[in-house]
Amino acid sequence: MERATPILFIGLLLGLVGVSCRHEVIGPEPLPSAAEPEPETFWELSGVDSVVDAEYDKVHDRIIAVTVDPDQMLVINPMDSSVSTIALNSDPTCVSVSEDGNTAVAGHNGWVSWLDLNSLTLLATYSAGCDVFDLVLGSNGYAYAFPESDQWTAIFCINLSSGTLTNSGGWSIYEQTNARLKPGSTRIYGATNNITPTDVETYSIGSGTATYL
Repeated sequence: MERATPILFIGLLLGLVGVSCRHEVIGPEPLPSAAEPEPETFWELSGVDSVVDAEYDKVHDRIIAVTVDPDQMLVINPMDSSVSTIALNSDPTCVSVSEDGNTAVAGHNGWVSWLDLNSLTLLATYSAGCDVFDLVLGSNGYAYAFPESDQWTAIFCINLSSGTLTNSGGWSIYEQTNARLKPGSTRIYGATNNITPTDVETYSIGSGTATYL
């Protein structure tokens, strides 16, 4: 009688195993195979290999660039793969586009060009007071030129209606400062280069001529 209990237990265990083996094992459904990614397409700008600066016109969804040899401004529309050109009078160094996307300015050594991007015309060329390293087109009718050289220098402010040139005066910026307009405002941010420590500065353009904040 003492051996009956283990034998009974083993029989029950084998019976349970047999029952479980008669049922289909159901697992999670396999994941669907990932779709093959579509190949990327590239649009090569034929004959354009000397772009020196570019900005994005988010209003019209286009790229505004300047090139040398030939000296020109490009209006590039990726939506229809079209490129329009505006001839410039000298080598450009930089470009800035207005917030409404209708006009742009190009910097040169000693000059600033003002252009209409819709009619593709050169509106005027003005003295910049410096060799232009970077340029900001404000919404107040002024362009702001940041010099390439002279170490401690000023922001040169060009009234685009008259060509009148003023400088920030009373304080200095360092050469080769990169500058950007704060959208929807009368402020410019400048990032210094080639000096230690580097810094980010703020300038007000509310009165036309730039002032340090």
